[in-house]
Amino acid sequence: MTEEWYSFRRSPRGEGADVIATLDEGSYSPVGFGDMDIRMGADHPIAWTRCVGKGRSFYSAIGHRVEVYAVPQTLGLLEDGIAWAAGKGAGSCVAAK
Repeated sequence: MTEEWYSFRRSPRGEGADVIATLDEGSYSPVGFGDMDIRMGADHPIAWTRCVGKGRSFYSAIGHRVEVYAVPQTLGLLEDGIAWAAGKGAGSCVAAK
C-alpha cells in the first residue's frame, strides 16, 4: 500500500491502547523533516482502539490517499473500528476505580 505513514513520539500502548495494525519500517523508507528521525523501530502502531473512561476510541492513520479507500481491507478496518467505537464490538470500557 502506498500511503503517507505517520510516526508518533511514543507508542499508544503505554496509554492502554490495543494496537490492531503496525507497520514494517523495512517495507518503506521513512522520510524525516530536516534532521528529525521519525523511525519508531520494531513497534510502529498505525491503528488502535482504546477505552477512555466508559467510552471507546478508534484511531487509524490509514486513509490519507484516496486510492486506499478502494482496498477492501481498508474499508473493513474502518467499518469494524467504527462499529467497535459505537459499542457493537466485543468487550466493554469501564472507568478505572
